[in-house]
Amino acid sequence: MLQGKVDPHLESGTVEEQILWSGASGRSAEIVRMALERIDWPRDDPRWFWMLWRPLPGHADLTDVEQADGRESFRLILERCDPNLRAPESGQTMLHEVIARDHGVGVSLASILLDAGAHTDARDEFLKSAPIGRACRWGRVELVKLLLARGADPIEPEADPWATPIAWAERRQHAEIASILRQHRADR
Repeated sequence: MLQGKVDPHLESGTVEEQILWSGASGRSAEIVRMALERIDWPRDDPRWFWMLWRPLPGHADLTDVEQADGRESFRLILERCDPNLRAPESGQTMLHEVIARDHGVGVSLASILLDAGAHTDARDEFLKSAPIGRACRWGRVELVKLLLARGADPIEPEADPWATPIAWAERRQHAEIASILRQHRADR
């Protein structure tokens, strides 16, 4: 099947690329692994961003097995690409996206990204925020703690005043996060 031609009914891409897309979307680590053996995109190819996005949880509840397969698919794809790729429209990194889509697996996926070298200081174009700002905006307490433990700046003096972590926490009334940020700043 992988040596065949592209089905004319498929929108684009090789058979391998279509299988990778489907395997990642379906959170099937076996299919992702098989397809990746035949994909030779450079680490900085922008297609990796969207492929890495595919196994992230959506709005539906996933079983433990589906979550585990999604994490494994995510990890397999991440081994092949730059963890700091940015979405062309928004400038957000996959770390921004993982924080926004948490769904109970944000800490594990963020840890995988950080272990792979994801930057904690990358600012997106839409919310003008680094990943910690996004975590503060969305009230992701455990992600805030993880990012601070991994060296994220709780102050971000170069950010627009409205886009600093403390500004997001206060505006969104996330008192626990605001307290964590203040304590972390005091400990520095």
